[in-house]
Amino acid sequence: MLAVAFLCTSCLNSDDEVVTYEDTAVTAFTLGTVKCYRTVKTAAGKDSTYSYTYSASTLPVYIDQINNRIYNEDSLTVGTDVSRVLTSISTKNNGVALLRNLTDDNWTLYSSSDSIDYSQQRTLRVVSSDGQHAKDYTVDIRVHNEYADSFSWSRMPADAAIASFTEVK
Repeated sequence: MLAVAFLCTSCLNSDDEVVTYEDTAVTAFTLGTVKCYRTVKTAAGKDSTYSYTYSASTLPVYIDQINNRIYNEDSLTVGTDVSRVLTSISTKNNGVALLRNLTDDNWTLYSSSDSIDYSQQRTLRVVSSDGQHAKDYTVDIRVHNEYADSFSWSRMPADAAIASFTEVK
């Protein structure tokens, strides 16, 4: 009986050990609902601006682990406001995600309920669960600057070298 009691008590408190990991990475990055502004001409010929929202969660966002970049290859629609976007970020082994502030070099803890300003490139840092290792990513969310069916042509200055060619076919 004494041996059984000894063996049973040796297994107690074995679940108190916390396992931490030194590897870290962003494993998933998804944009939420974004607001878009459009300017149209009314029947009277005046400009009118309206807004609507759409889900950017279907837009593929790539995570380049080699170059430490997160970006969307296909830009968001013209007029999309990326200054307030809810984002879902998942990390490997429960790493902690931090965002560098736009105004200084301080870091802010990522929260899935707080919107993020992607109007310029951001730096995202993931700290490993053991707190000893970190990996920085450059986040670049792109927005089209002009409508797909609009083109602007402008006359280029004359090049003297090309103008001097004769009998060009």
